[in-house]
Amino acid sequence: MISPYFLALEKDIKTDAFLPSMRVRTIYFGGGTPSLVDEDYIERVFEWIVEEANSVLINEVTIEANPENITRNKVRRYRDIGINRVSLGIQACEDEVLKLSGRSHNLSDSEKAAGILREEFDNLNFDFIVGLPGMTMRTVEKNLEFVIRFNPDHVSVYTLEFHESAPLTRLVDSGLIKLPKPEKIAQMFDFMASELLKMGYVRYEISNFAKPGKESIHNLAYWKSLNYLGFGVSAGGHVGRYRYVKTLDIKEYIKDPTKLSYESENDDCKEMKEVLFMGLRLLEGVDVEGLKREFGGIFDAFLEDALNTDLFELKGGNLKLSEKGLKDLFESFEFVVGWDCRD
Repeated sequence: MISPYFLALEKDIKTDAFLPSMRVRTIYFGGGTPSLVDEDYIERVFEWIVEEANSVLINEVTIEANPENITRNKVRRYRDIGINRVSLGIQACEDEVLKLSGRSHNLSDSEKAAGILREEFDNLNFDFIVGLPGMTMRTVEKNLEFVIRFNPDHVSVYTLEFHESAPLTRLVDSGLIKLPKPEKIAQMFDFMASELLKMGYVRYEISNFAKPGKESIHNLAYWKSLNYLGFGVSAGGHVGRYRYVKTLDIKEYIKDPTKLSYESENDDCKEMKEVLFMGLRLLEGVDVEGLKREFGGIFDAFLEDALNTDLFELKGGNLKLSEKGLKDLFESFEFVVGWDCRD
């Protein structure tokens, strides 16, 4: 028996206005804990997309997974379904840090899962978070030792983000748990990044490092503002100038999977800002001539103002974050979002 959520997801996919005209290149199962879901459901979603799309020329299918959910049988079933890339949520390689952060896995789970996945897949990502409670530079060193041991093709390194409803947020606010100081978090990130570069990874996006040729094709579509569709609660999509996010409430989604929490048919100004906000995350930056063709005088005015700061620079025909801009990400992206459009 299919669950109410997946009945809604089936309706979402089969009634989507854009999918019948789409050529599907990548699929990403994420946004939570899809490795908890029975593989039969994952296979059905895959089949629904293939049935409804205009054409399917898939070169990357990713699933996010938690270490405690990984078994040999599960990952072999993933391969049979057509999944060829796994993103494993390691987060940290120290049990005390994982425990303080409320994670349900431990280092032993991560080691077992990484070992299985490394044997079964040739495209593997590890997710790490710096700035977790109790984290020290020694934790980062253990993370790097883990990377050396299992040699993933791709590594993502994020800094801790808070959500008001999260139990960890309440514990920090109450003073029961302390986080590393911001300057320490920056040191941890910089150290991990520099060591990954020494190992042969290329930093191609603010938080993402890949062996040459192993960049995330799916995520590049986000950062380059290509067309993509989102299915499921809180999923987002972008087609032309139209951007949307599905309802954030799972009960509302089950009632009506077409319900949105956000939608916008962007004008030149808003679309340009969103293209810049995403594209400047890439270390190569954004193509200046392409943006001039698409946005004309508005982009010319932005470019002039941006280059009058020390946050951006021109290199090889691309506008990119400067070294200072990479260090002061909040200031850089606040400049983009807050820029006053004119032409």
